[in-house]
Amino acid sequence: MNDNEIAVEGIAPFEAKPAKTGLHLPFGSQTNHIDACLGVFCPGGPRFIGNTGNSVVVEYIWLRMDGAFGTVKVNGSLRARGWSPPTTW
Repeated sequence: MNDNEIAVEGIAPFEAKPAKTGLHLPFGSQTNHIDACLGVFCPGGPRFIGNTGNSVVVEYIWLRMDGAFGTVKVNGSLRARGWSPPTTW
């Protein structure tokens, strides 16, 4: 992402690492909902911002045994399954 000048930001409770090179998510009963059937729910998520201003946000993430699921927005617009990233960052 550094090669493509894409910045990473965290949407609480996700936190950006120094120089926006990655994310940290503090797991715990105050920030996550753990369900034996549905998995772990993480509010917030990562925001990726290109040097052109285009952005991709993934929020409301479920971490489950069969994969990770979240709500995806590209440039502020909600995307359905099978979304495509911006053609230029």
